[in-house]
Amino acid sequence: MNICIDIDGTMTVRDYYIPFFNCFFHKNIKFTQMVEYDLQKVYGVSEEQIIDFYQKCGHTMHASAGIQENVVKTLLKWQKNHDVSIVTARTPEMKEVTVNWLDKKGLGKVPLHLLGTSKKTEFAKLLKCDLFIEDHPEEIKRMANSGIRTLLMDNPYNQNITHKNIVRVNDWYEIEKIVDTMN
Repeated sequence: MNICIDIDGTMTVRDYYIPFFNCFFHKNIKFTQMVEYDLQKVYGVSEEQIIDFYQKCGHTMHASAGIQENVVKTLLKWQKNHDVSIVTARTPEMKEVTVNWLDKKGLGKVPLHLLGTSKKTEFAKLLKCDLFIEDHPEEIKRMANSGIRTLLMDNPYNQNITHKNIVRVNDWYEIEKIVDTMN
């Protein structure tokens, strides 16, 4: 099976970015309040302010991200029998920090694709992706509508998503069990 996986909000600890955004924008937003995926809306800031944040804090934020329990074990196991790729909307400017983060987590050999956009569906089709693990509500709907089976990492900002090709998951133990039954 060809499996594609997102990084932020899927592999990472889901709320790792919130302290950085809160500090930069002088807010005190809790993860449970993140009912919108669009951080401009959540923080009430402009696109230019988000870009400024990433230029000033993005590398440090991504470098410090924790990884969810069971991600490393599961991906290393899958690499024995599946084609596994990491497909992220992170920009090419984040390549070095992302590669270093993956290396430190023991996942440096997993193919990495930094798209610089959240439009991953077309790329998933190019990779002939059978299963995509993602948290982005609009992206996962596009994938599901195009026939790609998806596992949706449960987050406050994607609660209204349902589709016959989407299975909602809570953690990587659950993901591992589901994928094991697909073989």
